[in-house]
Amino acid sequence: MPLKYVYLYITKWKHHFLITILTTFDMTREELLALVNKEVDTTKFKALSQKTINEELDDILEDFGEDEDANSKLVTKLANRLKRMDGNLHKNVSDEIKKSKEEAERKKKEDEEERKRKEADKDDNPDDKYSKLLEKLEALEQANAERDKKAARKATIESVKAGLKDKFDKANLEMNDFFLDTALSKLEIPDDADVADLVSKAENIYTADYKRANGGNTVPRKGSNGSHTENEKLNEHEWDDIKDICKDRAVKASVKK
Repeated sequence: MPLKYVYLYITKWKHHFLITILTTFDMTREELLALVNKEVDTTKFKALSQKTINEELDDILEDFGEDEDANSKLVTKLANRLKRMDGNLHKNVSDEIKKSKEEAERKKKEDEEERKRKEADKDDNPDDKYSKLLEKLEALEQANAERDKKAARKATIESVKAGLKDKFDKANLEMNDFFLDTALSKLEIPDDADVADLVSKAENIYTADYKRANGGNTVPRKGSNGSHTENEKLNEHEWDDIKDICKDRAVKASVKK
């Protein structure tokens, strides 16, 4: 490790001068990563990005000193934390993929049943022109209903998002966009949605996901020791790789239906 500081102390003992040289060393991110990889191979992580690993390494570098036992414990603690974070994120991705597949299969079954019903109705209807017109009208009504439903859901989600952010601001809590988007995506929006109730549910999901990904730690307050400094603050695109994995696999599941 590169030499950082050299301290020279001269003391007098029994008419002799003793010279003591104290040194401290500055560990680099690469050296710390090498120590962590001896505990757990981060190259085999399935979900955690290298960017996230690097930020976790940087967060703990300043805690290293000259006590080898303390340094060893820090390395083991960091390795276990990274392993736990990767496992939690991988499970979230797997759950989303499973949910997407189930939704795709359900939609495929519904479409097949609808197709068979329309074919049966067509065979029973002597007026083919009327039947085709009716199908177009039904398709138009369904498209309009779907569009209205999506618009209503979007408006509800935005209201819940604003409500949750306002709640966090009033409680002086930090908000991470990744956990916010994840919580909103897991919400089930009923036709008679109650925004206040959905805000509470979104808060519970956010808090639970945050604790799972951060070793049980609670959501930090703004400016607390548990929060990131301005230079260390998480980039808004930090979790983009995880989002892309979910999106790509969901698309593949829909193509296979």
